This record gives sequence, structure tokens and C-alpha cells, in this order.
Amino acid sequence: MRDLTNLKNLMLMAVLLLAGPWLAPTTLAGSTWYIETVDSAGNVGGDTSIALDPNGYPHISYRDWTNYDLKYAAFNGSTWDIETVDSIGDVGSHTSIALDADGYPHISYSDFTNADLKYAAFNGSTWDIETVDSTGNVGTYTSIALDPNGYPHISYRDWTNHDLKYAAFNGSTWVIETVDSIGEVGSHTSIALDADGNAHISYLDFTNHDLKYAAFNGSTWDVATVDSTGLVGHHTSIALDSGGRPHISYHDYTSYDLKYAAFYGSTWDIETVDSTGNVGEYTSIALDGSGHPHISYHDYTSYDLKYAAFNGSTWDIETVDSTGNVGSATSIAMYVGGIAHISYLGNTDLKYAYVKYACPLADVSGDCFVDSVDLAILARQWLEGKGKGFNSESDIITNPWLGLNNIGDSYTLAGYGTFSGTTRSYSLIGSETVMGVDCLIMRILGHGENPPAEYYDLRIAQDIGGSIRSLKITGVDGDGSPVSWQVGSPASAPIFLPSNPQPGQVFPWLWNEYHEVIALCQTVPQMSTGAGPYTGCMQIRWGDTSEDDTDEHYHCPGVGIVKEVWDDEDESNGWERIPD
Repeated sequence: MRDLTNLKNLMLMAVLLLAGPWLAPTTLAGSTWYIETVDSAGNVGGDTSIALDPNGYPHISYRDWTNYDLKYAAFNGSTWDIETVDSIGDVGSHTSIALDADGYPHISYSDFTNADLKYAAFNGSTWDIETVDSTGNVGTYTSIALDPNGYPHISYRDWTNHDLKYAAFNGSTWVIETVDSIGEVGSHTSIALDADGNAHISYLDFTNHDLKYAAFNGSTWDVATVDSTGLVGHHTSIALDSGGRPHISYHDYTSYDLKYAAFYGSTWDIETVDSTGNVGEYTSIALDGSGHPHISYHDYTSYDLKYAAFNGSTWDIETVDSTGNVGSATSIAMYVGGIAHISYLGNTDLKYAYVKYACPLADVSGDCFVDSVDLAILARQWLEGKGKGFNSESDIITNPWLGLNNIGDSYTLAGYGTFSGTTRSYSLIGSETVMGVDCLIMRILGHGENPPAEYYDLRIAQDIGGSIRSLKITGVDGDGSPVSWQVGSPASAPIFLPSNPQPGQVFPWLWNEYHEVIALCQTVPQMSTGAGPYTGCMQIRWGDTSEDDTDEHYHCPGVGIVKEVWDDEDESNGWERIPD
């Protein structure tokens, strides 16, 4: 009878968890927007478009109004690489960017000098630039998407005939056609491709001031009016969910509101998202892993950048940047874990904002989500009565990022900069049971402040989800004082290394410190010690919120820490792995 009662309780817990909002990425706690200026050389940052590579690094195309050029900025993991792509004539307005499977950028844009549609693609070493359409006055309001073959599809405006046009590369030539020619149409276009590579386009019907939508069904175009209430359909942006259904954000010029329309198979669901002041211009939409929309847009009343995210029941709306005249020319992209990245114009600069978050307390798998994986872990730990998902195998380390598995394993790093002549080592020196959890003792010996006297012994255990957590620390700090810390319960053990890291995750550590996943799939070149190169590495920042003190560690799978870059009091020091 007791087992049946436990089973009923477990089933009830599953129903409650799955019925609640915990699966939505927007439930992540402690989100913080981080903002930076990417390019301030002249009057730049107009007509931005953003895309993310597999590492979650942003790539942005934009307009240089000072020189009338097309520019491109890409984050390489530490700095921004900025270059001028096209400077022949007055070019670079109405940009749109997409990345292929190799992470190479493809950009559509307007050539104002010749009134043409142009296209630039990076081939790994140089930019291939060509004119796609030069028939009449064409090429504004461009939007680009790549099909599964990596071929570009572009929607754009034909000013000569006041039409919506579409160009698709088939592997050898561009196939160009007019999609809609009824009235004055085709501005404010946005394109997305479904799983079959068919194009879906949102755009403005200026004659009737309506929002229109065109979808290719494999043989013909299905064209429909989505919203005709008032003056609507400006600044459109489209995204498709996993079912190929369109979601469109756009501006209502009658009420000066941000609106949103979604098609679910039979009718369009239309709603006003934000009506506070004059808002909703320069919209851009992206969907998270749950299919929920996230929209960046401009607040013309306050000259701010705003962001709206649907959490499954309501819209969460916030101001991202309010410093000066900011928030026009926005573009948004979503990364794994519901991390929003936005490019936009700030005063006369190209600016970029992205959201970081602290992982929710109910996350036990270490991926910063409370989902079905955590449900399984919670169910197992509940049945076993083992704190935060620890079991009898907690002292068996299989997490690949530590590089240490058994007692006696160790590796050493050599100092450089002001740390030259010193070493820093990581080793498993023993075992200990802490609050009923079997732990290994990892010793970190050697530190920049007082090597080799300073050391820390971390009692670490691997939870059921594969994350390594710390339950107790003893040792001696830099001034010779003893260190002693222990968790209040296994359930509160902080993550030392996650099992399923994603860029942007922030894991609270001890005191005011935190661990933040910066990037994955990094290559660490051969170092001065002779160790390396190493590939597939994870870059983690160890920071302190109470002071300007950050260290960056590179963990490589099966190897462990191979490099540490310390930045203390404006001094650059660090450690590099000594070959095993």
C-alpha cells in the first residue's frame, strides 16, 4: 500500500510540474540585460540585422551612414571583428543577414546609387558580391533566409511597379518573380522558410494600409490580408513555429501600438501587445524553443529600446535601453535556453544587448531549465530521499569538463605574467562523506596571491543530472587565514561545473561570486608550455559581483582546465597547462 501511495504522489507531482509554467524559458529567474556599443566610428548602426552562430555569437549587418557603406560585425568570443563589406556607391541600407551551416554570413541589401538589389556572401576568405535584380527601381525593404541547401531567398520592394518581389537562388541562377502586384504593396517585408524550403512573407499593403501575408504552397502563392483594422502593417517581422505556422509582429499607426498576429490553422489570432505611448516601430520577432514569441521594438515616446516576451499566458514587457535616443532599427535572435540577443541603433552607434540569467533553484540537471529532465531527476531523488539528486554513485565523476575521475588524478598549470615561476595544480586527493553525500576531495593548490601556501580543498559530488556540485570547502587563503564553508543542505549545493552547459548561463557560486558560461566549441592554440592545441573547449568566467575581478577558465572535454586568464587590478596574468 505504501508503494502505491508513493506512486500516486509521484504521478501527482508530475501532473503539477507539467501543468505549471516551469517549462517556459521566460520563467528563468534573475535575468539581466547587458548592453555594449559595437561600432561608434561615424554615424553607424542603421538598418541592423542579427543572426547567431552555433556558439551563440552574434553576427550583425548594418548601414554606415557616414560613408554610405555596408558593414558587418561578428563577435569572436572575446572581441568584435568589424569590416566594411561593400563601399561601391551608396549601399548598405535595408540589410538582412542569415548564416549558413558553416556559420558564414549572407547579406541582402539595397544599392541606392543604381536602385538595385544586392547580395554579399562570405566564402571563408573573401566576400562574393553580386547584383541580384536591376530591373527598375528595386531592392529596398530586403529580407533574407537560407534554405536547407544554404541557398538564399530574398523578399524586397519594387518601387517602379509598386510590387512585392521575391528572388531565390537555385544553385546556378536567380529565379525572380512578382508575388503581389495588386495596388501599392511590398514594403516592410520579412521572410521565413518552412521545413520544405517554401517562403512565407509578411508585408505592407500601402494602398489599403493593411498587413498582408504571402505563402508559397509549392506551386503558387497564397496571398491573404491578415489585419485591416486601421492603419496597420508597417515594420513587419515574421517567424515560423515548429509546425510552419506564421507569427508576425507589426506596428499599428492608428493607435501607435505594437501588434502581434499568429495563425493556428484556420484563423488569425490578433492582439495588441503594448499600447503605452507611441510604440511598435522597428519590430523584430523570434521564437524560443517553446514556440513563444519574443519581440524587440522602438518606444518613440521615450526613445527607448523595448522587449516583449510571451510567457505562455501573458506578455512580459520591459525597457532594455533608455540611454539617449535608442531602440530603432532593431533585430532580435534567440539562442538555446531562451537567451535573447538584440542589435539596434543607439544615438549614432551600433549597439547590442543580450540577456543573462541566473539558473532557477528548481533546476537540478544543470541546464538552467526546469523541464521534463528535472522532473525525472526530482522523481528519482524523491523516491531515494537523497537531497538534490545525489545517489550512491555521487563520488563517480563522469562529467567530461573536470578532467579528473579517480583519486590520484591530477594536472598542473604554469604561471605567466606576474605569476611566472609558479604553478597551480588540480588533483583528487581523497574522499569524504558530507551530509550523507559521498564526495571526492579536489585540491586546488597554488594561487597568484600567495603560491604555493594558498590552497582549497573542495568536496565535490556529481548529481544525478551529471553536474558537479560543491558541498564543503576547507583550506588556507592568501593571507594565511583558514577557510571553512559548508552548505546548509545537499539541496543547496552550488554547481561547480554543469552537465549541459549553454552560453549565457550564470551559476551562483559562493559569497558574491558566480560562474558564467561564455562560449562552447572553443579552440585553445598550442601554448608556451607546449601543451595543446585543444578543441571543443568551454570558456567559463569566474566573477565577483562586489568588485571588478574576473577570471576566465578554458575547460576541454576529457582534459579539464587547460588555461586560465586572470584580470586582477588591470594586470593580465594566468596559467597554462603543462603537458601531461
